[in-house]
Amino acid sequence: KSGVITPKAVGKTTITVSNNDTVSIVRHGQFSSEMMVEKGKRHLTFYRTPYGELTMGIYGNQVEWSRDDKGAVLKMRYSLDFNNGLISENTMIIYIEEK
Repeated sequence: KSGVITPKAVGKTTITVSNNDTVSIVRHGQFSSEMMVEKGKRHLTFYRTPYGELTMGIYGNQVEWSRDDKGAVLKMRYSLDFNNGLISENTMIIYIEEK
């Protein structure tokens, strides 16, 4: 289960779902990053900018993947931390339609 999103200003983003509880988001371009969101686990990620690189932690609170004959829905809830201090709580929902 993999897809590519290519907004002109951002670059290329590839999203892959594994085992229905792990999501990999890889972004290439001016601001590159690799995120791993896995339910119940914390992963470190590197966020690259033209000004330097940051290391952040990502803790996966929820990963849900469902698919039917009309398409699919991916829902993730995760928190970001920097130097072990909470930065934000996030929810991302992606709707996928088959054409």
